[in-house]
Amino acid sequence: PAAPFVTGTIGLMFSLDPCLPHDEVESILKFTSVNIDHIDANRPYIGMYGSGTLNVGKAVKMVYDLATPESIVHIENQHFSRWNFKLTSLSKEVVLKNQKFTDDATLDLKAKNSIIIREKTVLKPNTSGKISLQIVPGLKKECDLQLRDPGIEE
Repeated sequence: PAAPFVTGTIGLMFSLDPCLPHDEVESILKFTSVNIDHIDANRPYIGMYGSGTLNVGKAVKMVYDLATPESIVHIENQHFSRWNFKLTSLSKEVVLKNQKFTDDATLDLKAKNSIIIREKTVLKPNTSGKISLQIVPGLKKECDLQLRDPGIEE
């Protein structure tokens, strides 16, 4: 039953930024999900389901923030021990806070301006995982389509 919500969210993400790389969509959905490990009924299934509950608003906001030079992107409050994450940011800064990448998790983060690692952030994958944080000053959008202003009402 979640498929229509996820595909609808992806549609909103692409309507906001048609240049969004396809391989970054999954990363954004996982980064912006709400962790539900703390719910008693879910504890026996930790590590056997997805990254949490879909948060449409946060996912769409992250797409906008990643492509907007004045914005700040927040990646926080998750613990990923698996999956491959790729993200490219043209924003003013990317902030990792209370975020964990351990075990088999991989993170490939490229930012045009700044990556800030705040308190309680753990970047300790095992030999199967990998962390790559790069500042690429010349980073540009992959296509020339216009970013849609989310404040426009139609």
